[in-house]
Amino acid sequence: METTTAQADVALEGATLIAGVLEGLLAAPGSEAALSQVASETLIAAGFEGKQGQTISLQHDVAAALVLVGLGEDASFETLRSASGNAIRQVKTERAVSLLAGADVDGATRAVVEGSILGGYEYRNYKTDDDALKVETIEIVGADADMHADAVVLAEATLLARDWVNTPAKDKAPQVLADSFASFAREAGVNAEIWDLARISDEGLGALLGVAAGSDRDPRVVVLEYTPEDAETHLAMVGKGITFDSGGLSIKPSASMEEMKDDMAGAAAVVAATVGIARLGLPVRVTTITPLTDNVIGGDATRPGDVLRPVEGPTIEVLNTDAEGRLILADGLGLAKRRLSPGPPQLRWARRWRPCSAPIPTSHRRCCAPPRRRGRSSGRCPCSRGIEAHSTPISQISRTSRGAATEEPSWLRCSSPSTQVTALGRISTSPGRHAAARPPVKS
Repeated sequence: METTTAQADVALEGATLIAGVLEGLLAAPGSEAALSQVASETLIAAGFEGKQGQTISLQHDVAAALVLVGLGEDASFETLRSASGNAIRQVKTERAVSLLAGADVDGATRAVVEGSILGGYEYRNYKTDDDALKVETIEIVGADADMHADAVVLAEATLLARDWVNTPAKDKAPQVLADSFASFAREAGVNAEIWDLARISDEGLGALLGVAAGSDRDPRVVVLEYTPEDAETHLAMVGKGITFDSGGLSIKPSASMEEMKDDMAGAAAVVAATVGIARLGLPVRVTTITPLTDNVIGGDATRPGDVLRPVEGPTIEVLNTDAEGRLILADGLGLAKRRLSPGPPQLRWARRWRPCSAPIPTSHRRCCAPPRRRGRSSGRCPCSRGIEAHSTPISQISRTSRGAATEEPSWLRCSSPSTQVTALGRISTSPGRHAAARPPVKS
């Protein structure tokens, strides 16, 4: 489906005209001429009142048909977006002309473009019937050209993720999905690496290997790097890529397993977002990591009680093999931590983790000492050797004694900050671990 911008004098012959109606049968801005040709009695008799979600198809003097769509009491970005999707599914012609971008709404063009493209989405790769939507072109009257172009990129990125999610698990083994991720990323100018089983083992991704142990389809890790020259910040995204989730030995009931082909939707979303960011040319460096594997039953499957060693952080005892998402994400976040370089982490956690005056045994050293109850002096630990800072970089922190600064203790230095990626894609730093903190592995 293609969307284009159009002028008010666009030809209507053979097309379906889409117009907006507010509750009370008031024409939305830009749709006055279309609504004036329809008797209000006709709409009332049909039960159409302009409420949000309502649609009605009518004859038109010039166009092949007129589709009126309700916008509710006050049009907003979301109601306009939803109405555009509702309207496009009523179109029975190959061409449609939308007047909805004339609504007095900030971002109206984007709302109409996204709603139309997403509302007309169908996944028909395995369909054998002929019930597909016929509409091929949507001409949007009065659309802003720049906003239209950006909205198309966003909508197409969403469709890309939907296609990956809707593909049956049989046809998206980790290797196949990784190849597809990398292909689309490279087309957008993003550098892509695919790690095979040997590379994953060499890198020490023990949590991912534990989840993948029961499958005869080898796991993969896809690492994407988008590095524009004018990058202003560094964003990391990690997406869960379970290509099918049976629950492992802690097996799911059949009803809960039916839709588990979509357990890789997190990976699809972050890869599609990366492609969209690159196509838009946003000034942000992006690192995207997607661990991909099945979680199924096999002779070598991880058992409850097994202990896995992730790439970063403490070992993990598995009590329920159906909690696999957090395991592969632990390895994904560990890789993201290694690749991020956000500068000195800010010490907002220092008020909870304060150095102690007593010597810390070598075998128990950490970059930040165990928590102590706050003393009477603001900003100091009870031993008067606390960190006196609110947002001071760790590189500038030193032990203090009655206000006199001394050398920074080695156990306070972080080799690198750990990372947390939120749903909005923001990265926050939290206390890291000293390079020598992990105890040696005993055979």
